[in-house]
Amino acid sequence: MERELPQEFITAYKEFQTYIKNNSKKIATLQLTAKIENFLRDEFICILSDHYKDKLVASNFGNKRKYDICVIDEDKKEIELLIECKYFTNRCRWWGITDGTNPQAAKALTKQLDSASEIRFKSESYEVTYSSPKPQNPLGIFFISYVAGKGFPDLKTKNNTLQKFTNHIKGLIADDNKREYFFETVDIYQNPLEITRCNKKYEVNLVVGLVKC
Repeated sequence: MERELPQEFITAYKEFQTYIKNNSKKIATLQLTAKIENFLRDEFICILSDHYKDKLVASNFGNKRKYDICVIDEDKKEIELLIECKYFTNRCRWWGITDGTNPQAAKALTKQLDSASEIRFKSESYEVTYSSPKPQNPLGIFFISYVAGKGFPDLKTKNNTLQKFTNHIKGLIADDNKREYFFETVDIYQNPLEITRCNKKYEVNLVVGLVKC
């Protein structure tokens, strides 16, 4: 049975997609510089915070088990929402194919989607446990960066289109047979953005996906 999501999250997630579209040229340029998972995560945190005004939205939260985004009720010490983010790309910056890291990232994502009942946070001067009113599976948000260009060797590989590469990533995530996954993906740019670097033209794509179980 597909899980229902909080309205605050749904609204923030749609606003996040609009933010990326409105800043597509800048973000596409950044896609050629490195993996930008943390940048996209932090931008989403800013938007989430606007919709969870009475909650704390924290990043990289927990001790032994950390989550990219955690929405908590600080007064009740309760977990409202857990989100894990992963970034997948077919190219290491602008010069090399990097499919080899994607299976490990997919496994790391599915591992974090295991049900969680509490999070412990401990520092030298502070220790607190946040519990969930009922155990919940974190949400997964994944970013798929696909960069192409004339004469690139990866255009001859089996995952040589945005759609094929997207299906490849979804297949890696769904390869975990412990549960059923529900996917929602959006091709943010709709058409590839052309970015010129080092006198070469690159076609940059970005898919944002949501996975829940």
